[in-house]
Amino acid sequence: MFNTKPNTPITPHTHPDDLPHFLTAAQVAAWLGWSVDTVRAKIRAGEIPAIAPSDSPHARKRVVPKTLLLRWIESAAARRSNGRG
Repeated sequence: MFNTKPNTPITPHTHPDDLPHFLTAAQVAAWLGWSVDTVRAKIRAGEIPAIAPSDSPHARKRVVPKTLLLRWIESAAARRSNGRG
C-alpha cells in the first residue's frame, strides 16, 4: 500500500530518487548499510522520523517517509560538518 516500488531492491547505491515514498525499517537499513535493529532503535528513540500508517496512536508498525529521511540525513550531515556530530 505505501510502497510504490516494492520490487526494486534497495542497496547503499540506490539513488534517492529511486526510493519508494515510504520505507520500512529493513529498507532504510539496506540503504544506509546499517542493521535493521539499529534502524528500529533509532525510530523508537525518535532519531529517525517515522509515522504510523494507521490512525491508531498505538500502532506498532512505522514507516519512514522518504522526504523526512532525506531531510534527517541532510541535518545530520550539517551537524557533523559543524563539529556537533
